[in-house]
Amino acid sequence: MFTIIANLLDVPPPTRSIPLSLAKMYLSFIQWSNKRKEIDDFVMHTSLIDTMKTNRAYTNAKAKKILGFTPRYSFKDGIKKTIEWYKEKNLL
Repeated sequence: MFTIIANLLDVPPPTRSIPLSLAKMYLSFIQWSNKRKEIDDFVMHTSLIDTMKTNRAYTNAKAKKILGFTPRYSFKDGIKKTIEWYKEKNLL
């Protein structure tokens, strides 16, 4: 998923990661700093670190089989639309 997002943003995909504890510490500081500056629309929060580290690979195969579901967008097109939305909202 990160590779797809990086490609759509025309940036190199990540090759390294940082320890979760360091990421939480960094985001805690950013949140504290933003609170002091009365900035409340920051996208990343420490609570997202735990969400990001979990495997959230879902499939729509069962919905396709039982309900005849046809997705409106492919995974890649859905990510592309999401990136466009973030850009429209000046969040990216």
